[in-house]
Amino acid sequence: MKIKKYVSILIVLAILLTSISNMYAADDDKTVIEFRTGINQICVNGNYTNITETPYIIDGTFIVPLECFADTIGAEVSKNSEDSERISIIYGGNTVEITISKTEYIANYQQKTMSVAPSQKNNSTMVPIDFIASNFPVTVKSDVSSGIVKIVLEDDGALSDLSFLTGGISTPKIGNSFFGWSLSVPSGSRIISNSFKSDFIQVTNEGRGLYFEIKVEAKNNRTLTQYLNTFKLENSTEESNLNLKAKVPYFECSGISEYDEPTRTRVYDKGQYFYSLTIGCYDGSVSSKRLMSEKYYSDIVDSFNLEYKGNVKGIQDLSKVVNGKVSYYNYISFSSRNKYLSWSMDIPANWNVLKISGDQLTTFLGLDTKHYVQITVNILGEKTLGQYVENIKKGYDKNFSPKTYTFVSTGERTLVGTIAKNLKFKIKQGGKSYVIDEYYFQKGSFVYEISVKLPENEYSKAKNEYLNTVDKIILFSDTGDKLADEISEFNAKNEDNRVSSSDKPFNYVNKTYKWNLKIQGYWMDSSMFNIIQFSNPNSNAFIMIEATPNNAQTKNLQDKEKFYLSSVMTSTGFKQTSKSTTTDKGTKVRNYTYRVEDEEQDLYGTAQIHIFEKEVIHISL
Repeated sequence: MKIKKYVSILIVLAILLTSISNMYAADDDKTVIEFRTGINQICVNGNYTNITETPYIIDGTFIVPLECFADTIGAEVSKNSEDSERISIIYGGNTVEITISKTEYIANYQQKTMSVAPSQKNNSTMVPIDFIASNFPVTVKSDVSSGIVKIVLEDDGALSDLSFLTGGISTPKIGNSFFGWSLSVPSGSRIISNSFKSDFIQVTNEGRGLYFEIKVEAKNNRTLTQYLNTFKLENSTEESNLNLKAKVPYFECSGISEYDEPTRTRVYDKGQYFYSLTIGCYDGSVSSKRLMSEKYYSDIVDSFNLEYKGNVKGIQDLSKVVNGKVSYYNYISFSSRNKYLSWSMDIPANWNVLKISGDQLTTFLGLDTKHYVQITVNILGEKTLGQYVENIKKGYDKNFSPKTYTFVSTGERTLVGTIAKNLKFKIKQGGKSYVIDEYYFQKGSFVYEISVKLPENEYSKAKNEYLNTVDKIILFSDTGDKLADEISEFNAKNEDNRVSSSDKPFNYVNKTYKWNLKIQGYWMDSSMFNIIQFSNPNSNAFIMIEATPNNAQTKNLQDKEKFYLSSVMTSTGFKQTSKSTTTDKGTKVRNYTYRVEDEEQDLYGTAQIHIFEKEVIHISL
């Protein structure tokens, strides 16, 4: 039947002009191997291991050690017992036979030729990189000027049992020479994850049902006492103690993890970092009280040392930082579950991956939300690079407020070995002025956007560090047809979320709660429960509409209790700047205005909330 009910509708209109526009995760489907000339190390998915012979270059061709490459991918290398210069390589169902000092070789009974004859150095077989590219299912990207060659191996089934790539621990201690810590670990432990710059490392010991987490976090002007208070708010703690008089001040807590696992955590305050060590029991065999009281676990915690500088026998160094920089590998993933290694870059070790945007095509790297470089991968489609950039500038001019946005210049410069088009503008946020310096260049079917954001008073001094870092980016787009297709589908799905196929104003009607809104067709809509959000793809403006039935349970509630969006404004501490009541076509409207400011996220703007009390007749029960 149909009865009369009342529905309250809340509208939030927020024009939040934040920084102008993903995420590192260990990739189980690919192995990335990196060699550098003159350096006796191999880097596998960010983990460095010493090798006996360093790679080198002959006539523009990289020469790399065969045995360590073969060990990494699970191939077998054996020498002929009768002729030591004849070497066989077996990988899956493929067999290759090479001879030292000869460019001719046999691969699956077919004769082939490599560019440079293999040689023996320090018991290593040195082969040209084209030999590896021709005989293994890999993608090779080399840069002679920087002396770097990267080999990407797709998971073809041969990697399923290579758990040692993550890391069996062969020494009684692990350490990190960049962050300066070491820790004794039980025998049989192994590394299960290591962040791209090794500031977060996880170790497990299946035999004892234990795991260990070592996290290094910048202090950012926080005291140890403040960190403890935050820790207790965010975690389920049972007991804690703070020792500010220790040689290295620390606090310690026992508690339960989010997975109901007993834990013991100790956090040290030293230099510019907080160093956190957590022991957890994932099989329930040890209580948090035992983790705190028993000598075995206390000995492990007490072994945590903050004086390790590297090159100590018996300590496995897990640092990924080389010469002050760390390799970041950027993967793009889609709902299809396919992942693509799109680019890699060596960045300063004090940079972080910043979670500014959830768009998987875009990655932010830098010190914080005020100092960063943004890298976006996209496709040109039918547009030229000039048209692509011109459309972006038109969008800025149309959508950004002249009170905060000032366009500076257009231009060109050489970046990543090609001519890049440049857009430069200034933007004001929270009373501070920033320079946004954007560069667009084309490689194959892809267009790359490199955007540097810096405070205006630091721009001239700091921009070269950011641009010089980006200039050495390595792009993995030579065989990117599949990635281009995925990006095309991704963009098409975003287009499907438009309010209308035309950019003209469109009358959006919500039949459930009997309201309508006239909005430009290029805005995008999404819904969650009783909330519908409209977002402008060309800016950070959005409109959210929430409808709540006005029944016996909700009718007399305050707005902040009745509406989720209203409660968010009040609970997050945003400042209410005005409140009024008006009438719109006979409907009573309550109006609230909030000032939205978050210095840490560099977020500044205004949010307006309008709450309508409206009788809705046509609701079926």
